[in-house]
Amino acid sequence: MDTVTLLLSSFILSVSGLLVFIWSLRHRLFNATAAAANVIFSPGEIGHGEEPAASPQQRAGLALPVAGQDRRAPSDAERAAMQQELAERVEADRSSAFVTFVFLSCSVAWLLVATAAGLTSSIKLHEPDWLLQ
Repeated sequence: MDTVTLLLSSFILSVSGLLVFIWSLRHRLFNATAAAANVIFSPGEIGHGEEPAASPQQRAGLALPVAGQDRRAPSDAERAAMQQELAERVEADRSSAFVTFVFLSCSVAWLLVATAAGLTSSIKLHEPDWLLQ
């Protein structure tokens, strides 16, 4: 197998792998939630401290809230403020989604252009007569 064929096939393989990865992200094949992390826990195990070397008193101390942490339920005013902040965050995400998509698309395009230029220069170093016809 000659050098040009090897370099071109590796380029095509890497670009197709990139496109498959982008396709899988767009079709949400990678789960972004923490639900997959809960699989390793038994039912009822989440939220309990585990320290095999601790005495029963030390295990009870692990279950206490951290000093300064407030465990009370939020009031209606706090809940409304959290809902307002969440709505503002959603609106900010929506307003920047198109700009982010454009920047990501441009970066992928430049990645492909730069990779093609690098591939061309690599082939030209190995085969100086390539593309001279």
